[in-house]
Amino acid sequence: MAPQQKKSIALFFTAGISDLKFVAEDGSLLELAKVHSHSSTYASIREVHESLLKIGSDNIAIYPFDTDLVFDNSGVVNVNFLKYNDFLAQAPIDANGRSFPLQRLDDGRLLLAADKLLPIWSSIQKKQQRVSAVVGFCTKRDNRNDEPVAAEKLIFTKLVERLRPEYSDLVTYVKGQETLESQTGVFLPDAVARIEKGVYLCHQSLGDTKTTPWLTTTGGIPPVKGVLRAAIELHFGPVRSFQRFQDGAESSFYHAPQDSLVARRHALDFIRCGALIEAAAMAWSFRDNETERYWVHPLRCAARFLDGNPVFAYSTGHYPESAAPSERRLELPLFVYQMAQHMLPGGNQPQRRCLLVGLRAEAALRAGRWVDAINLSVTFHDAAIRDMINQKIGHYVGDREIELKRSLTPSERLTLCDTNYGIGQNDPCLRPIRQNVFRVWSSKHHDDVWCQFFGGPLKEMNDRLHGLREFRNRNTHDILSDNDIKKTKDAFKQIGLWQQSNQTNMLSFLDTDLPKEILRELGYKNDNPLDYIISQLEQVIKNIDTYKCVN
Repeated sequence: MAPQQKKSIALFFTAGISDLKFVAEDGSLLELAKVHSHSSTYASIREVHESLLKIGSDNIAIYPFDTDLVFDNSGVVNVNFLKYNDFLAQAPIDANGRSFPLQRLDDGRLLLAADKLLPIWSSIQKKQQRVSAVVGFCTKRDNRNDEPVAAEKLIFTKLVERLRPEYSDLVTYVKGQETLESQTGVFLPDAVARIEKGVYLCHQSLGDTKTTPWLTTTGGIPPVKGVLRAAIELHFGPVRSFQRFQDGAESSFYHAPQDSLVARRHALDFIRCGALIEAAAMAWSFRDNETERYWVHPLRCAARFLDGNPVFAYSTGHYPESAAPSERRLELPLFVYQMAQHMLPGGNQPQRRCLLVGLRAEAALRAGRWVDAINLSVTFHDAAIRDMINQKIGHYVGDREIELKRSLTPSERLTLCDTNYGIGQNDPCLRPIRQNVFRVWSSKHHDDVWCQFFGGPLKEMNDRLHGLREFRNRNTHDILSDNDIKKTKDAFKQIGLWQQSNQTNMLSFLDTDLPKEILRELGYKNDNPLDYIISQLEQVIKNIDTYKCVN
């Protein structure tokens, strides 16, 4: 088998004044200080950078791309050049008038330093991965004397020369007389469009190749960094970011600190309207993040549970295939376990399958998923019949088989086992298979018999749903029109199965009388269980710092 080819890297970067420094003969790093726009003594940053462009890339060496010299990183000296005709031939001076002769290599090239790009450059060299794309982002503003016009261009040129990518581009996102933000704080739409277009064209050029995006935004205009990162994540997926700080410390990460805060806020927005599954999908990219797993794992467990899928159970050692490695070391959240105890086989609690269906109907209502809400509201009643049989007649030992808990009375046998009872069905509700084991027959006609047999809220709900089951059946085999959905919504409200909740001010199913009475008859006496799950998730997501400290 041929060895698997490593993923290539798409390198994105911005650069600013501090990203391209001069190097003094004593090894000090020199950063240009801003000067007054009308200064007749000192050259502006733009003037110095324009002189660098005139010298040309061939006459300039940039660390770390052209040399591995080690510099004094104990501090950066702010300097200015005096305004001579050829001021780059002079030594710049600091605020105290001390001069710093510039360092040149033996071949005469002027030495500059892009030291903030060292982390990403070192990682490229260490991993020996192919860099398939290099894309830089710069500005060309006419009205700024502090515009570092050479920074991105010289760094871009050196990166392309050294890495020889398949695709390269230098994107100008602000130009001419444009300003990035208006006086009212509105971000320039054209700038956002140009940034995204630059990322999109890169992605299109690379095609379907597996490419990992790397990003370094050590310089440039601060508001642009978040826009660029978001554009890369939109078109490429998770991006690895690199930083180097003034004290020489380095870091790389896939999730910026603010990403968690934004994701948690969006997650709260989703779950408050019942969209737990959507919230869990949104948090998917954090699944292997050791820091964030303390809120992602409970959310994913709750969503899987609500969707009727197996939940992650550390105590049993059984996990779904989609369980992330970090989740395999985590306990099933207590609040999910407690809810599952009320519905699933085993344990000390009786089974209440209808409770899970009711939860899903409630979530669908809050999220405005009307078709799901219609189906699940009707299915709640079907599941409640099954739960009532399981609790009052016999335990299910198969999909349609029960083992009686007790002997049936003559009256019960007449109702449930006589083929001539009720509405003339050929098969009774219960047909004996072997000693004490009966097959349960289920159809609309059988359900009517079961509801008549149990009476109470189960029969009342069956009577109210008369005529509405048709919409569930039509929706299963066809597509309901907008008019059908509106008629069904109105009908559910009219029969009192969907009502405005006093607690949430949203349409609710589980807060209405009949579902509550059925659940009480099945032994569940708590308030709306979805509110309980949501309140627990809100607590987990908001108090993530507590989880970080104790784990």
